[in-house]
Amino acid sequence: MPPICVWTNEANAASSTLVTGPGGVLDFNFLDYFLTGITGGNARSHYADGSAREVSYTPRDTQHNVYGAGQFMIHDIENIGLSRLRHREVPRSR
Repeated sequence: MPPICVWTNEANAASSTLVTGPGGVLDFNFLDYFLTGITGGNARSHYADGSAREVSYTPRDTQHNVYGAGQFMIHDIENIGLSRLRHREVPRSR
């Protein structure tokens, strides 16, 4: 079965649900946002500067990412676990 990678924008909402199946990869280019885990799991992210980082998530883990004027982050998230990884992403207005 191929990896599942879904990024859905809910109607009339300022948030997205991110679902990544085992082995799946989603690419991101973010300004300010926060991300909350819906499920737990393990992931690896690769960043534009060539670095990589592995992270273990638990449900309700929340990351707040804020950047200065003209700054942003480009990275991906690769599900290296055995189950689907789900997050809720909410962009922040500047």
